[in-house]
Amino acid sequence: MRSKNRSHFPIGQKPVHFTYRLYGSIPKSYDEELKLRRDGALAVAKVDSLKYPPRAGDQFLNRRIFEINARYEMEMENYLHKDSNGPYYLSKPEIAAEVLKSYQYLHDNQELFVYAVCVMSNHVHAVVRAPYGVDELNSGLLMSRHKRHTSRMCNKILNRTGEPFWEEDYFDRTVRKGKFDRVMMYVLNNPVKAGLVNHWREWPHSWLNPDFKLLYEN
Repeated sequence: MRSKNRSHFPIGQKPVHFTYRLYGSIPKSYDEELKLRRDGALAVAKVDSLKYPPRAGDQFLNRRIFEINARYEMEMENYLHKDSNGPYYLSKPEIAAEVLKSYQYLHDNQELFVYAVCVMSNHVHAVVRAPYGVDELNSGLLMSRHKRHTSRMCNKILNRTGEPFWEEDYFDRTVRKGKFDRVMMYVLNNPVKAGLVNHWREWPHSWLNPDFKLLYEN
């Protein structure tokens, strides 16, 4: 399930924020429109980077790529919160439970270190890193395994056979130094942002690593 349009990086010891969504939750026409705008902005950034000396140009370009992809991701998420017409399979407790169980299995078996997961009605947020003693994991293989397993289990619950469950692409962004708490609260507060609950603790489809409960429970 590797995206044809985005480059994904290995999961190392730095936290990574993942976002992915249900198949069909955003119309292809709108998706293509956003991608065209993103690709246009990236092309302009590459040209602008040539105005600087090589090292400064690389730094400028990396910063602009991060900002452009972050804006693209935010526009997609705003659509998922406000304008999507479904599907909303993940709002079913038994479906959301399968997604959370998949992460808990990976964490408990030390195949992945999971900080937090939030399952919304049509998309998922997760903050993860490689387990202790592992330099890096292939994010594409990990997401493919997770999506394949949860697709099978969720489609079984929905009495569907051979139909796509997840959108192929996903977003992965390394959490920048000093931004960890901000990203964690962003993930946990997603249901609050959507107006579904008053406090993230009230949302039944989130999981927070027990080692971090004292930091974020208040």
